[in-house]
Amino acid sequence: MGMINYSYIIIDDSTGKVGIIDPSWNSSDLELFLLNTDYKLDAVLLTHSHMDHVCGVDRLIAEYDASVYISAEEARYYDYRCTGQSVFRDHETIILGSLEINCLVTPGHTKGSTCYLVDGALFTGDTLFIEGCGICFGDGADPYEMYRSVQRLKGLDEDIKVFPAHSYGSSFGKTIRELYKSNIYFSIERMDQFVAFRQRANQNNIFDFK
Repeated sequence: MGMINYSYIIIDDSTGKVGIIDPSWNSSDLELFLLNTDYKLDAVLLTHSHMDHVCGVDRLIAEYDASVYISAEEARYYDYRCTGQSVFRDHETIILGSLEINCLVTPGHTKGSTCYLVDGALFTGDTLFIEGCGICFGDGADPYEMYRSVQRLKGLDEDIKVFPAHSYGSSFGKTIRELYKSNIYFSIERMDQFVAFRQRANQNNIFDFK
């Protein structure tokens, strides 16, 4: 399966300010959108610092005077730096015009992965997919932290809609309530069972959550 990344555009209609989440390989499409509208790029929001989520940042920031937001723990641990960078901590709020974006730091996939909650939409990066959760291998990854992060997201308002950075067969915008039916990790209550399943050996396709 080829890896496709999804970037998201948040628009505050009252001010015309725009936030872009995880500008990736499609940064030229994002620039074209900005060129063909009257919206102004104000913020770039990064869920984590893996290359497939940040490779479009420099190109955007070279053209637009925007702030780049990333969790303090993610920036510190991986020494991620870019022009216009600003860091935040768990539960801090980013203001985009009249919109308030709540930053939920959800480690597990990386040391400081973050989900962004705004106006009933949750942008989850690689922490939570419609079908499963992110892998917990590699520097800074931790399946125990992933368990805690998934439990935290399960506790959000069940009408919140989820928008991850990748699709593995399901459409986006399903509610937290619907994920109880479609996401196997939502059904695992015990930490030891969650970790054992997430880290199980001989996963021929780690993104096959069925």
